[in-house]
Amino acid sequence: MAILAAVLGTLFMVAVGLLLGIYVEARPQLQLISWFIVVPLLIPVILVALEGLVPTGAIAVMNWIPTVLVAKIFRLSLTPNATFAHYAAELAVLVLSTLLLLGLVVVLVRRQDRQ
Repeated sequence: MAILAAVLGTLFMVAVGLLLGIYVEARPQLQLISWFIVVPLLIPVILVALEGLVPTGAIAVMNWIPTVLVAKIFRLSLTPNATFAHYAAELAVLVLSTLLLLGLVVVLVRRQDRQ
């Protein structure tokens, strides 16, 4: 399960990087804009780990961000008693969001090829 979480997390971030690469043309601009995309995807992973200090409503929303789901699935994969029912919903959301982003990349690349 840890390998699957790592592969899905990698595919998700590759899709984010490809989307950034489609819209941004200069490398310095890409480096600057990527901070505004990548950091908001990584901060919720830390905030969810601080469950007692962050309001429960905010944690409930952050629990559905794909990067948080990767961390959650990875943590569950390291426990001996985790069954498929513990991470099925998280895995489904992660797979769907990754496929959605990769599909969007395909559509945008095809649109650029037509022009």
